[in-house]
Amino acid sequence: MTPTRNERNDNRLLMWVAGSVVAGAATIAVLAGLAAQREAHEAEALSAHSRPVFRPMAAPLEPTREDAVSAGEALLTRYEPAAVVAEPVAAQELGEFAVEPGENFVARALETYGAREFDHAVAYLEAEIADRPQRAWTHYMLGLALWKAGRLDEAEVAMEQSATLAPDSLKTLVNLARIRNDQGDFRGALEVARVGVQTDPQNASAHFLEGRSLLNLGRVADAITSLSASLAIDADNGYVQNLYGLALMRQGQVDEAVTSFVRASTLEPHVGYVQNNLGMALELSGRTAEAVAAYRRGVAVDPTHGKVVANLARLAPTVAGRAEVSPIPALEAEGPLVADNSSAP
Repeated sequence: MTPTRNERNDNRLLMWVAGSVVAGAATIAVLAGLAAQREAHEAEALSAHSRPVFRPMAAPLEPTREDAVSAGEALLTRYEPAAVVAEPVAAQELGEFAVEPGENFVARALETYGAREFDHAVAYLEAEIADRPQRAWTHYMLGLALWKAGRLDEAEVAMEQSATLAPDSLKTLVNLARIRNDQGDFRGALEVARVGVQTDPQNASAHFLEGRSLLNLGRVADAITSLSASLAIDADNGYVQNLYGLALMRQGQVDEAVTSFVRASTLEPHVGYVQNNLGMALELSGRTAEAVAAYRRGVAVDPTHGKVVANLARLAPTVAGRAEVSPIPALEAEGPLVADNSSAP
């Protein structure tokens, strides 16, 4: 039977609807594919963003005395950026403290950092980064401020971001290795320190952090090699001399270690644990009176250092009539160093 006009119109409508459904399904499939590709790309970008990217430096940096400091001391930058007034941002509360819109965030960050108000410095640096996220120096300073505030995990993220933005910065690599050592991530610290050594083989700090990481991993002989390389570049760093002495002491080379600790004590006379390490080396080498004198100097410069106080209390009664604080004893020969069990730099 021939379909009526209405039936033909209904059929054409049904065919149009069916075609629209098919076309819509195809469009949805295409859009879903594009969305999946975009998500995959964003995930890849995020993954790459979360990992520091390093490349060789165009020109090696000259190592500075500032570079090889104690691991417990943050590396303070000498770079002072030009004053920049950032665009207004919403106030960020920190207890009774707030970052006000329109402040010079960089200047206030440096001011509060210098005043050791590290959480305040963090707030200002985060406000600056919100306006200018691609500036490596700001992430670097944020990493230092977080580190000083004891927020190690956040400090690592900030320093990694700085390293990603400025992979030729030796100071960033050195401090990232320090942060990871403080976190207990010794393998991660060694990896970054070795990037620093490869980037500039003449950088004393990179060799120092490589040695510190190796010593923390228990690879004493390798640590001595790295620390020797650091001292060959900069023999006048007391913290490196101290750590070198500790490594030699672990190796059983006590007599040689004394020389390094004497050198460290001369370079850093006001550090209690260095005097304690010298005392331990002298005591283990049989030089009891000189050990007591070293412990006394340690207590004099840092009466809160528990180990040197305990060592003095233990050994002093065995040496009568030596209550004065004696000068650092002179040694006849230079040689490898021996160290004690006190805190390493």
